[in-house]
Amino acid sequence: MNAEVIYYISGTISGAILVGIGLAHAISEGITLGSVLLLIGGGGITVRIVQLLQSNSAVLDDRLVWFAVSMVAASVITAIWYLSLIG
Repeated sequence: MNAEVIYYISGTISGAILVGIGLAHAISEGITLGSVLLLIGGGGITVRIVQLLQSNSAVLDDRLVWFAVSMVAASVITAIWYLSLIG
């Protein structure tokens, strides 16, 4: 798989995780500053990734790709753990 595609997929997943945690927090505890910031941040990441996909920019360093992928894996684990705590 192309490194550029992996990078964009990991960015999209991280944005979606932030939006999901923000929504879960807003639903369970009401709208707070933290939930609003999570929603804005996750939406911003996702929009930026879509813009990068449309501009066909290239990722220059493979280390950046694998760092992003490892951080998304950590985010997925943390999101599952967080959602199990509030659920």
